[in-house]
Amino acid sequence: MGGKIDFEQALKRLEEITSKLEKGNLSLEDSLKIFEEGINLSKFCESKLIEVENKIKILNSQEIKNTMKEEEQDEEDYEDYDDEDYEDEDDEDYDEEEFEGKKGKNLKKIENKDNKEKCSKKKMNEKEGLLPF
Repeated sequence: MGGKIDFEQALKRLEEITSKLEKGNLSLEDSLKIFEEGINLSKFCESKLIEVENKIKILNSQEIKNTMKEEEQDEEDYEDYDDEDYEDEDDEDYDEEEFEGKKGKNLKKIENKDNKEKCSKKKMNEKEGLLPF
């Protein structure tokens, strides 16, 4: 194994070594020599796979953090929206029309929240490659 070798080259060489060893045409000394080369290539490939797997984990964790931040921001925006609507509740006089109007607003907020949750779940499923069932 001379010089730099990449994963694909190492894998190809491993396939060649496996084929030669399976044929059984080599002397014991030659078999041992290429077997040792195969072990070293195998370790190299494994380390490369672990390296790539760790990079994928980091990328996935960053994506999850970004998604969580977006959801937190959506929740904060929704909470801010709620606070603004109820600032004038100090009135002790009961007004049926005002009550019915607030009830309608609350129902719309609930519908909006449900729609936001559905959209958020759909976005998560699309990012994870899941079907929207």
